[in-house]
Amino acid sequence: MEFHERLCYLMDNRGIRNSDLWRKTGKHPATISNYRTGKTLPDTTFYFELIKSIPDMNGHWLLFGTGEPFLPNNQKKVNKSTDSVTVSGTENAVTSNEAIQEKISVLEKQVNAIVTGFQEVKEMTKIDLGKNKVYSYSEVVTESKNYAA
Repeated sequence: MEFHERLCYLMDNRGIRNSDLWRKTGKHPATISNYRTGKTLPDTTFYFELIKSIPDMNGHWLLFGTGEPFLPNNQKKVNKSTDSVTVSGTENAVTSNEAIQEKISVLEKQVNAIVTGFQEVKEMTKIDLGKNKVYSYSEVVTESKNYAA
């Protein structure tokens, strides 16, 4: 199951509309629709806002597709007078999501280091090519004949 399919499953299971996520995440409903169809992938901000708005969601499942969609042993307590929902057992989810965020940060740094390395190699290549004459095949053949004569 791809990310967009998991997002659709989650939204359908909880009865969440694009406009609901717009209010919670700040992403325009058309952008959320693009996430749901798989046209684009969301950024990490959307992902973390989604986790905040659905605290019993398994963030690892949403991101990687492993495990169950919702965290086990969560008990919701709904206060009817304020319509607030309290979810117990989400401490591990927060820790897990913080660990994922930390891993993403490390990966971003590694990618940036690789990109910088490629840029440096590219610049070094330009410098080396500038110092040495680059011959075409016809020039090499012509110079070889001149030496032979």
